[in-house]
Amino acid sequence: MTIGAGTKFGRNNGSSIDDIAELRELGDFEITRETEEDTNYDNADQYNTFLGTFKDGGELELTVKYKKGAVTATLMQSDLDDPNPVEYRIIWPDTDNTTVTFKALVTKMGIATPLKEHMTQSFTVKISGKPSWT
Repeated sequence: MTIGAGTKFGRNNGSSIDDIAELRELGDFEITRETEEDTNYDNADQYNTFLGTFKDGGELELTVKYKKGAVTATLMQSDLDDPNPVEYRIIWPDTDNTTVTFKALVTKMGIATPLKEHMTQSFTVKISGKPSWT
């Protein structure tokens, strides 16, 4: 059994990938496929038929412990203003250290301020193109 502790989310800084500090939560990594209906009059069993078309890398939400001025979080804030995708990476703590690298746009940023817990900062990234798995 693999638990999530030890998972790393990183951002390419131009020369290497820096881990995002104090990651608290990482949402589901979900790839979907669009479909196109392909049903025709010759379909004797009267079930709709479909063809697979484009895939979508989806969106990914992450939450970090809020620290004003934290370098990687500040870079992600600047990514929100950048219209070009940036390279990110996830490494899961399984026995193979499964890794996915992808380009994404930051589409949302927020700060949560609970009364009795740590403040957190959240980011949503929209994956652009095909992720690379190793």
